Amino acid sequence: MARRTAGFISKRPHKKSRGGCTTCKRKKVKCDEALPSCAYCAQRDFECIYQRSPNSQRSPSDTSEVPVEAYDPVSQDIEEIDIEDFNYLGSESSLNLLPAAQTAIGTLASHEIELLNQYQATTWTTVTVRKEEPIVEYLTKTWAPQAALSNPHLLYTILSISASHSNSLVPSPRKRHLADVYRQKAFSAYNKSLQNITNDNYETVLLASMYIQVMVPPPTLPCTDAEMLAWVSSMMHITQGIRLIAGLKWSFGFEHLNVFPLFKRELCILPPPPDTLSTECKHMQDPHPSSRGDSPSSPNHPTLYETPSKSSADTSSRPHSNSVFLPPALTALLDSITTPPDTGPLDLHRGTLLRALHALSPMFLTIYHYHLSTDLYVRVSAFPTFLTKEFLVLVSDREPRTLVVVGWWLAFFKLLPTGWWFKDVIPRALQSISNLIMRSNNKILMDAIEGAYRMVRLEAVRGKEAAARGIFEDWNGVDWKHGISSVWEVDEFADLGG
Repeated sequence: MARRTAGFISKRPHKKSRGGCTTCKRKKVKCDEALPSCAYCAQRDFECIYQRSPNSQRSPSDTSEVPVEAYDPVSQDIEEIDIEDFNYLGSESSLNLLPAAQTAIGTLASHEIELLNQYQATTWTTVTVRKEEPIVEYLTKTWAPQAALSNPHLLYTILSISASHSNSLVPSPRKRHLADVYRQKAFSAYNKSLQNITNDNYETVLLASMYIQVMVPPPTLPCTDAEMLAWVSSMMHITQGIRLIAGLKWSFGFEHLNVFPLFKRELCILPPPPDTLSTECKHMQDPHPSSRGDSPSSPNHPTLYETPSKSSADTSSRPHSNSVFLPPALTALLDSITTPPDTGPLDLHRGTLLRALHALSPMFLTIYHYHLSTDLYVRVSAFPTFLTKEFLVLVSDREPRTLVVVGWWLAFFKLLPTGWWFKDVIPRALQSISNLIMRSNNKILMDAIEGAYRMVRLEAVRGKEAAARGIFEDWNGVDWKHGISSVWEVDEFADLGG
């Protein structure tokens, strides 16, 4: 076949490219500037990195939200970010960002797109304990990142969490730096959004309030007891955003929100405690069962308790809805609060402490009946939303009895399948709490915190199930092997999942 001359070769139509990727520029080929990877790089499995042009920088109003010293390093390092740091998962891009690379914070940089893709590939599964449920998967994996593109408070939050998660798997100074900077931006945008909550941004603000719990970095070990207890206090305070923001619409159509399924605080109505327990232990009543700070009176919106056969919207109609089911050491602490000595100072915090102990009770009851279940994971995650403002003040003041409650919550958190952001420091946090309680020389408190500490030690050595089973050792009348099968049939209780 005769070779054609150049005169028979017509030029393919093309456009001038001045913003192509660095690979195409280096190889001196035309770049189609597609995102997240141009055609040239995609076909050859090359890294596709775009330099940010001056026109695509964040707007001045956006950059002013973060201190200059926190923002400048990003613009200095942005071309040095190794995108390979985020590609170790080996997953294809699943976030449809075309043409959504233009977002509320400007044009996304390539590493930001990679962070969003990583969130959809893996990180989303670590910020929920209900990833197997289709509606939860859709809201967390798909709805959240898409909604974030037009809401800076949620976008920065997701970027920070994704960078932190990536860093927890494959540590990198750059990823740690990105996590820190996006954390600062997220808090700045979140605080700004709280000043102007509207119907349009309410759901994304609510979701950001849940995600922000992941963004309170624990102190670097080794650390002092004072540093660890200060972090515990900060973490407990940051969890209150959900309670306050959810309360704005709890009685005004909360169940109609897109994100409503993500904010359940229990998945089933629990059976009563074992019949072998004493009446006094089973029926100690919460002195204020309808009020836990600013929280709604029921764990979930009342519509969740409606079944074809009956409505359980009235929590008083639920079996033993206010019963207390606590291990012996915590029951002794409860007794010491409900029946204080006749002499000595008046206990001004009695009501606050009783409500917190009552909020702990369902976690023990669900683990007794259902063992390591999603209902347990949901209740543990939601526990801080039952705490009052007064309780948090006592935590900041390091009141020993409140720290016992917090210590047990931390111990329960070790049983969850997720929690990478602070699980490693839970043993050290419990040690700090134990050290403070030991100085009180109060045997009731020392016995109470020892149970939580023992559970964490068992989890580290023998695993989660052994730790859960250990709760019921030396608990008269309670047997880990019995649970719901010997008390009630599972289908006698409303399933609130899904």
